[in-house]
Amino acid sequence: MDRKYSGFPDFAHWCSARNTRREQVWDRFSSRLHRLRENCSPEIFEEATRRLRRIMAIDTGALERLYPTDRGFTMSVAATAAAWNEAATHSGDDRALYLLAQYEALDLMLDAATRRTDTVGGAFSEHLIRQVHAVLTQPQSDVEVQFPDGTRKHHPLLKGEYKREPNNVETSKGTFEYAPPADTAFEIQRLVETARTPLFEAAHPVSQASWIHYALILIHPFQDGNGRTARALASIFLLRSVSVPLIVYADQRDRYLDALEEAGSGNHRAFWSFILDRTLDTIGLLVEILQQSQVPSLDTATRELRSALLPRGHLNDDLDNAGSRLLAVVEDRLSTRAKQIDLECEHRIEFEEVGNGPELGIWLEGLTIEESDYRVFENGSNSSVGCWALSGPTPLELTFQLEIMVAQSVDAPYDLIVGANVDCSQSFGCDYSELSPQMSEALERRLGVWIDALLARLVEAMNRRVQDSKHPPSGGEER
Repeated sequence: MDRKYSGFPDFAHWCSARNTRREQVWDRFSSRLHRLRENCSPEIFEEATRRLRRIMAIDTGALERLYPTDRGFTMSVAATAAAWNEAATHSGDDRALYLLAQYEALDLMLDAATRRTDTVGGAFSEHLIRQVHAVLTQPQSDVEVQFPDGTRKHHPLLKGEYKREPNNVETSKGTFEYAPPADTAFEIQRLVETARTPLFEAAHPVSQASWIHYALILIHPFQDGNGRTARALASIFLLRSVSVPLIVYADQRDRYLDALEEAGSGNHRAFWSFILDRTLDTIGLLVEILQQSQVPSLDTATRELRSALLPRGHLNDDLDNAGSRLLAVVEDRLSTRAKQIDLECEHRIEFEEVGNGPELGIWLEGLTIEESDYRVFENGSNSSVGCWALSGPTPLELTFQLEIMVAQSVDAPYDLIVGANVDCSQSFGCDYSELSPQMSEALERRLGVWIDALLARLVEAMNRRVQDSKHPPSGGEER
């Protein structure tokens, strides 16, 4: 059945459709929000409301099917400024341009809502209506127009300018007519004048927002973007009252259109109630965000718990496995490097695991390592005994011990330390990241230097052993 344009409803009649019992729910929600606002810093409150504006900026375009979204994407992108900036600058399609334009329009609404004027409708003007539309439609270049004969053509989009051709909608139920182009400017002026009356000034914010929204939808002043413009302008009155915009999520599209259709059939309360419910949802979300701001974020709390459980940022098993690999590498490199020493006699270094031995007196560049900062392996052997055997005229052996210690304190300078008890303690420290997933080139170089230094100590010790064998104690000495 065709529906002719007969103007938007009288505001007094619209207010009679409000639900006073539901307004009591509004009062409870807004009072709770007011108390929370008084107990948090302006910076926290401002960031929380910015988060809501980011949510609306995402879903107001998705509601019109300009791009896809879902609640998960919306909430994750809106959660932080960093996530928003990433989506608004690197999404790789027109969505980024829409997000930026829609957020810019909401900034205009916030400015209008907080502007000091004599009346609540004082900042609401024809200039603002056209300005908001121009900002919202920045990413669009054209619009598809349907003509009475059913043909469709793309026309350049008039941004911030009223329609010049009818933009009626053909549905399966008939033709829905909006305000004729010749009447659009007059109807907008009538709308603005009503918004500046004492009756409008004294009305409930939901009555103000829902009526402005519905009237703009009936007028449909622009070629395209009327829904986004109506939701943005309706937000002025909610922002001014409870600091939240009008958020209608993309997955609420069917209920939104049904409520508009109900209002078109004379049931104005259906749309009034829809706007109330959406606003209560948003107030509730803002309350939750503010309450969360009083405790650490989930990410922060998780990091703190992980730090308590894993002081070094890694599982104990991972550190132990890395330590075992390091011990094996040191044994291999030490044996290989020793074979390169020319002593004109056969010699070799072999190792045998000895389990978890007592901690060594390990030193790192003159810094004594606190015993409490390190531990032995929880599973497996962290220690081995090396034997350097010479098979010359006088066979000799020199034994020494290697031990890996694993950090258990945030104060430990390294994740892993290799200690060797050769005369004076020789030690080498490295971090888990240098070993996993594979040994870094820097660690290879440092370990090579340490292996050479350790071998030099072993050579010195073996030389003393050789000298002692040539000059045994005299017979008069006690053995």
